[in-house]
Amino acid sequence: MKASSAVSFALALLLLALVGIPLAQDKSALAAGDPVWWNDSWGYRKELTFNNCGQSENLTNFPVLVKLTTSNFNYSHCRNDGGDIRFVDADNSTLLKYHFEKWTYNGDSWIWVKVPQIDGGSATDHVWLYYGNSGATGIEDEVNTYDANFMAVWHLKETTGGSGAIKDSTANGNDGTDSGSPGLGVTGKIGNAIDFDGTDDSVTIPDSDSLDLANGLTIEAWIYIYTWVDWEDIVFKGGGAADNSDYQFALVSTGLMWDGTLAGAWRTKYFDTTTDTGEWIYVVVTHDTTTVKCYRAGSQIGSQSDAGNIYESTYQLGISQEGAVASGYIDGKIDEVRISDIARSADWIKAQYLSMTDAFIAFGLEQVPLPLISGWGWCLAYKEVGDVTLDLAGSMIPRANAPEVVDLHLVGTLNFSIPGRTDTFELELLGTRVRSLFFLKQVEGGADPLIAEFEGFWLVENNYIACEGRLAITIPNHAAQPYAFVLRTGGVDVPSREPGGWVEDIEFIIQKGALALDRVGDRLAQGGAVIKDLLGTVLTAAAVIVREVRKLGEAYIP
Repeated sequence: MKASSAVSFALALLLLALVGIPLAQDKSALAAGDPVWWNDSWGYRKELTFNNCGQSENLTNFPVLVKLTTSNFNYSHCRNDGGDIRFVDADNSTLLKYHFEKWTYNGDSWIWVKVPQIDGGSATDHVWLYYGNSGATGIEDEVNTYDANFMAVWHLKETTGGSGAIKDSTANGNDGTDSGSPGLGVTGKIGNAIDFDGTDDSVTIPDSDSLDLANGLTIEAWIYIYTWVDWEDIVFKGGGAADNSDYQFALVSTGLMWDGTLAGAWRTKYFDTTTDTGEWIYVVVTHDTTTVKCYRAGSQIGSQSDAGNIYESTYQLGISQEGAVASGYIDGKIDEVRISDIARSADWIKAQYLSMTDAFIAFGLEQVPLPLISGWGWCLAYKEVGDVTLDLAGSMIPRANAPEVVDLHLVGTLNFSIPGRTDTFELELLGTRVRSLFFLKQVEGGADPLIAEFEGFWLVENNYIACEGRLAITIPNHAAQPYAFVLRTGGVDVPSREPGGWVEDIEFIIQKGALALDRVGDRLAQGGAVIKDLLGTVLTAAAVIVREVRKLGEAYIP
């Protein structure tokens, strides 16, 4: 590169810095981006990062609620029915089980995803959300979204009732039937919910082995109470008497309570808490046959000794009903009732609360693949043409703090051939779409180490890069040689390699840069003589580059 070219490049970089256009990040920062793309048929992805800092437990096979909105997700990039939604583990290989609780195109959507493990104390564990494949169809797997300890999951999302209409999302098939005239499909905490009138509205589920929980249990629910009074049942299984009731989780005037049969008598335990109405509250009770614990909004509100197995009967289970007895009706809404056959931990319950309140996931910026970059170049120190071809694949990743800057991280091969030397290099390319500074480094292959640094422009309208730099390679009697490169994304024609054609392309790029500087100059010329003189120097240097490139092309391209 001649001295005047180097000066003009430096001046251009200085001017761009003055007007506030960010330059490339350092290589280590760019290397943090993941260049691997799960499947080329999918056009977009987001990184979903979990904040499990407050919990020390490793969460295994954990159901995470992903809430998509128009603020964190671009619905125009996916199918109307969400059929191209895929969740992939951090290894960018393993597909995860998921299902929609509610899908609303261009609205709020709730999706449950089974994550194999989220490490305790981690704020970096993540999965990928892929989308953008118009030919894909849905692969929801509702029953396998939940681990084997879930005995029933009722989303209470149904809009039409009837026998067995209130569906259990687990493989146990504990479907329920609504009775009375409950409001179905009302607005819930998560999608839809059921509105109970406190008089005769309920959902009942027949007895099954999966609902017999002798060795422990967890009962979860979201409640929205209109009138908080004694003995309104959230969940009750049993016959309603002291000697035939499996388990009861209910409202009382002082808060919440747990009950059931033990040695033919009630085993009532009370947990004081505020009896708030008109708001959604996450309530949980656990029992491990030794201790019963109660939680509200993800935090424990009480723990009491209660030794003994959970009673097992053949009576039905009621939601907003005292099991087999026509009483205990809730005056309010209930959403997301879940029963497990183990006592879930405090960390698990807290993380579930965070997940269901949209406080567990950080959504990354939308990423798109750069499936192919190819290009060519010449060593300007030779009259002969040196053939250089590239095949690179990777990601274009917007920066979180400057979304207008798109960083490039690509890996691939560079085939380098000049007289007396032919090599293939495994390379990594790091750069940015704003005033591009590109770094190529050898990963392996080739007889001698290869490192290259290039500077240039990415022309958005033509979707290719033109850059000039030096390849640091060992050639007899020569130091690092300047190369001119034109790289382009897949599906875009490479500019002509005919004699003179490449000169026109490079001249066009420089002219575009000069015009951009000229427009900047119109705005900055008001800023005083120093800025005006600087602009004059830069624009003069740009004209020099045009002349030099034209001269080089005429001299060295046959």
